[in-house]
Amino acid sequence: MMNHVVVAGATPDFSLSAYYTNNSGTDVNTIFVTGQNGFTGQVNLTITYSSIYYASFSTYVPMNSTLTSTSAYLFTSATQPGNYTVVVTGTQGILSHTISIHYNIRPSGSPWFVIDSTYGLTGPWDILAGTSSVGAIILRSLNGFTGNVDLQVTSFPSGIVPTLDRASVTVQPSTPGVTGLNLTVPGTVPAGYYTVVVSGSNGSISRVTYLDVVVTSGFALKANPTTVTIPQGGQASFTVTLSSLGLWTGSTGLTATCPSGFTCSFDPSSLTLTDPALTAQSALTLTTSSTTLPGSYGILISDIGANPNPSDFQPTSVNVVVTGADFTVSVDPISLTFAPGVARTQQATINLASVDGFTGYVT
Repeated sequence: MMNHVVVAGATPDFSLSAYYTNNSGTDVNTIFVTGQNGFTGQVNLTITYSSIYYASFSTYVPMNSTLTSTSAYLFTSATQPGNYTVVVTGTQGILSHTISIHYNIRPSGSPWFVIDSTYGLTGPWDILAGTSSVGAIILRSLNGFTGNVDLQVTSFPSGIVPTLDRASVTVQPSTPGVTGLNLTVPGTVPAGYYTVVVSGSNGSISRVTYLDVVVTSGFALKANPTTVTIPQGGQASFTVTLSSLGLWTGSTGLTATCPSGFTCSFDPSSLTLTDPALTAQSALTLTTSSTTLPGSYGILISDIGANPNPSDFQPTSVNVVVTGADFTVSVDPISLTFAPGVARTQQATINLASVDGFTGYVT
């Protein structure tokens, strides 16, 4: 079984997690070290394994206030078939956490099966805290394997609730077995990297796979309206709304990529969410000068100095179309009719109208 340790409260700590992957054609496990509650320092990694099983990877990983998660590759090999366990231990001062990774090595060419997943293998399975997500667990035959495979989630972090749609699936060489896996992540689970272990067995044949789950929380910004048209020297206002993602609460400042010829101001310049069910709003005012060049301007609205730092963030943007002094031309009537062979004089009036204070001669 694999243990995943998460320390609650404000005490700085770290957690270990792992997931199976493929690096440059070599099957490896990636060991993640995730800092929690402002943890900084060097985490020393050691491994324990059987004498006929070989494992190696980097012996330490550094952590700091800006690098809150890092990883090391774990390479393994065996001299003969069997069941093996590699224990990875991470230590920093008095802090120590371990995970156990299990391997079932089969003779070359013997029937077997592989456990695949739509999420968590080739990339992390991102789940917002306070939500749930469903993925597919897919079992494929190797070397002609046929039979029923019993499935269970054998290890998962405290707080996360896994549910398999079916506990047993039938696998055939031409037909994979498929079941759904639902992961429910309460809002009390801290953001970070976690590992969910899915095990499958058929008699003496067993297989495990490690799913990389990333719990995220943060916030989204949304502007209304998204597009306005103003003249040179004009002004536009937008409402910027802050909403929680993954039950995030905290404060953030606001910033905008203000183009040349614009002034941009927020009122207020920072927003706070004390309840993830609520929203907060700020007014963004954009003012152009009389010399601002006409054209279309995209302005990105983002955060600055968010506390706590979000692991998921959705900025927003607005588009401002600046018009310059111009004129319009109209004619009345819009058409004249002449009879063939009949001389006749008709008149049409051409009207010029100023737009945005245009003055001057038109030729």
